[in-house]
Amino acid sequence: VGYVYVPTNCATGAVECHLHVNFHGCNQQRTKVGTQYVEHTGLNEWGEANNIVILYPQIVASDLVPLNPQGCFDWWGYAGDNYGVRSGPQMQVIRSMISALGHF
Repeated sequence: VGYVYVPTNCATGAVECHLHVNFHGCNQQRTKVGTQYVEHTGLNEWGEANNIVILYPQIVASDLVPLNPQGCFDWWGYAGDNYGVRSGPQMQVIRSMISALGHF
């Protein structure tokens, strides 16, 4: 689950583009703030001006295991000991999102 901003030149293939992955803070997921974070961080404008695709992955808050009531990305290990490495569950999802974007 997430959002992606693709600058005009990137969408048309007119230029080579890069990718920036932006992790929202706790309580900034779409179920709390809708699209406000995605629309008002200024990153879309920065991406447009610099030919950078912006990926905004989203976390779902949970009151169950794994406990994450504030909808934070896992920076302390609530999803397991491998949270900070490529094999961690959230990093695997992010890698899948990046792969799905293709050439960016």
